[in-house]
Amino acid sequence: MTLRLLLLRHAKASHDRPGADRDRPLAPRGREAAAEIGERMGGSGLMPQLVLCSPALRTRETLLGIMPALLPLMPEDAVIRLEGAFYGTDGPGYLSAIAGLGGRASPLLVVGHNPAIEDCANALLARPAPALGGGFPTAALAVLDAEIATWAELRPHVARLADMLVPVERR
Repeated sequence: MTLRLLLLRHAKASHDRPGADRDRPLAPRGREAAAEIGERMGGSGLMPQLVLCSPALRTRETLLGIMPALLPLMPEDAVIRLEGAFYGTDGPGYLSAIAGLGGRASPLLVVGHNPAIEDCANALLARPAPALGGGFPTAALAVLDAEIATWAELRPHVARLADMLVPVERR
């Protein structure tokens, strides 16, 4: 069985507003990029069954930015949850949080932060992917396919990069 994991790095955040890192909003460029990636996800048929999003403001705003294009097409039983496990952790923490889900909701979309999301993607790959060699830009989406029956089986080197969507301005 193949399960599909969609790893989305939050869009470009603003540095203009003082305050906690967790409360940084998206920059105007970030809002545009999130909407673009949402449209491209919809056009590619990448409709998540389960969405897990870091509770940081910039990740929540990224999720809100992609949803107008996805919501009309998403499965009726799709679930969207904020997950603290995807804020302030590293790549192995992402892997552990996803594996801890069990189940087989697929595609599974995780909206998170770098460097953790990039480290998670690279750890999962059975072979290095040139598309990830240049880093993981803001608002980029890695589409990973893993030959596993449930998310509990997720571990390093079980996936292949099926696609990488990067906002036009970042290519």
